[in-house]
Amino acid sequence: MKKTKVKVPIWCTWRYPPNGWVCLNTDGSVYDKKRNGRIGSACGGLIRDSTGCFLGGFNVNMGSMNSTVGNDDVTCALVYEINDLVRKDWLVEFSHVFRESNRAADRLAHLGHSNSPRLGVKRFLHAPRILAQVLQDDLAGVATQRGHS
Repeated sequence: MKKTKVKVPIWCTWRYPPNGWVCLNTDGSVYDKKRNGRIGSACGGLIRDSTGCFLGGFNVNMGSMNSTVGNDDVTCALVYEINDLVRKDWLVEFSHVFRESNRAADRLAHLGHSNSPRLGVKRFLHAPRILAQVLQDDLAGVATQRGHS
């Protein structure tokens, strides 16, 4: 008799950072370009304060790669930039969140595919319109279900 795995639903929401902190949510996006066998990658993120106010965001098209070789130059540059930020004189805390709690960063990462890889990092001083509903949902505490079957 085969055992069936039952997925228990998890309700996910974006969490406000503590008072006086900011939250940087990031995400990556990879898609398979079926026509030429290459993989496109992009990433994005945004910073919000303890009231949920959008302070800035970014995305970048990291270009195409084949499935066995990554875009090492871009990846290394991102790792160095993160290390530089962490070494500054401030408190940093890392935590993993599910995609359903990270919908705004997920949306920016997907949007990054539409940028030219030569553009580099695209910065947003104001939230792009494509984020309006997600940011509203986050502020309202709207939960998204993960793990439903």
